[in-house]
Amino acid sequence: MSASWSQEWFRGVEPLAFGLDFSDHSMKLIALEERGHRLRLASWGHASVPEGLIERGEIRDEAGVTAVLQAFLHDGVQGERLPSRYVVLSLPEQHSFVRVLELPALGSAQLSEAVRWEAESNIPLPISEMELGWEEIVSPLGREARAEVLVAATPKKIVASYLAVLRGASLWPKVLEVESMALSRSVVPGFASVEPVLIMDLGETDTSFVIFADAVVQFTSSVSLSGADFTRAISGELNIPESEAEKLKASAGLDPGVDGGRVASVLRPLIDGLVAQIKAYLQFYREHAPPGHARHTQINQVFMIGGGANMGGLAQYLGRRLNLSVEPANPWVNVLPQPLKEVPAISYQESLAYATAIGLAIRGVQLSI
Repeated sequence: MSASWSQEWFRGVEPLAFGLDFSDHSMKLIALEERGHRLRLASWGHASVPEGLIERGEIRDEAGVTAVLQAFLHDGVQGERLPSRYVVLSLPEQHSFVRVLELPALGSAQLSEAVRWEAESNIPLPISEMELGWEEIVSPLGREARAEVLVAATPKKIVASYLAVLRGASLWPKVLEVESMALSRSVVPGFASVEPVLIMDLGETDTSFVIFADAVVQFTSSVSLSGADFTRAISGELNIPESEAEKLKASAGLDPGVDGGRVASVLRPLIDGLVAQIKAYLQFYREHAPPGHARHTQINQVFMIGGGANMGGLAQYLGRRLNLSVEPANPWVNVLPQPLKEVPAISYQESLAYATAIGLAIRGVQLSI
């Protein structure tokens, strides 16, 4: 993402593209189609990625991942034919940096140079080793003398490996986007919120946190605790197979009235650690929100997403501990007429794991957002 790549990264160009989301254990695909003023699901699919091919977002075996993707595209895509070979691709949050910088108002050429200089002091890796994309955003206070810029950076070697996999599968990238941006586009109504919201993505290998306000990702972070950790804890403590533990996690979860509270007693210490982490992020944002957003630093809404969001009683437990509104997100909120939360092909519970792919797919048909 040189200067020309940054334009595609944030704005993109035609033709239409589908969303493709990689994680350590799976790849997910969503293609949307515009019908009048509405969007509809056209194609979808999910494929498992064997252990060790991708580790914490880093592709370890390009040939192996390429083979999985080729087989997925050939046999695993359901619904209609894909709209093109062009892709809106997610880049791993674990290896990416997203920052909002405040700079003097400058011309585009000067601003581009200023962004690179400012990024040097805000991104903890040499800029020469990073692919850098940026976009000027509208200040919520309308301060003409200052410019706010959203900057995203990912190591060049990470980007190169993802591009190599796409080439191997005869796909072409139209937009490369950090996961947190796609996730926000999927779950925040209208992709705009003056009041800040916290998005918690309980994924297969970690839990990511995104603070979104004023149509911009303001803060991202992640911890290693994941849905798989909850399943393993239940399996180990109750001496049951992980397949059974997975079912109990969803059906009993944190409800003390189910199964004698055995599952809840296993999960509670792990979730309490998550609560402490969330409180730390909330305090950090109150104290370090960008200057232009100082009027709105209190987060009152938490959206849960990812497969782990299906844990029984989790929203209620977090709501009580945080004294906030906590609810599973609707990843179709910017696609389906409300209050619909699912499509016949993908149940609501399944769609929680498709949120990033849905956000990428929205970008694929509405490339200006």
